[in-house]
Amino acid sequence: MLVKSRGEVGAVTGGFEELKSKKDDNASFEQDVDAVVKEVKELLLRKRDDYGTENISRFGELGVVIRLSDKLDRLVNLVVKPKLSGKGGNAVNNEPIDDTWLDIIGYGILGLLQHRQLR
Repeated sequence: MLVKSRGEVGAVTGGFEELKSKKDDNASFEQDVDAVVKEVKELLLRKRDDYGTENISRFGELGVVIRLSDKLDRLVNLVVKPKLSGKGGNAVNNEPIDDTWLDIIGYGILGLLQHRQLR
């Protein structure tokens, strides 16, 4: 019969707590991802209602790349330049950084859909 000392039992128990913590972290991460995916989907559908389909299909994948480039430039202005200057800041013309990230994700989806249509 194998008898564990108190220290060994504590180590095993601590291992279980660590596994539970990782499982909780994974569940929380999954919920966060689901929330962002839902938010991006709603944004894409709203913008499609506002702009129609021609604004993307007219220029296809290249047009999406150009728009994505504009969003990346905006992100640099929102995140990188303030950090380099030490001034902070998180909005340009009242556009929060979150909106720019959501737009980038949305353009990624639109670009992938355009790319797949070319196959």
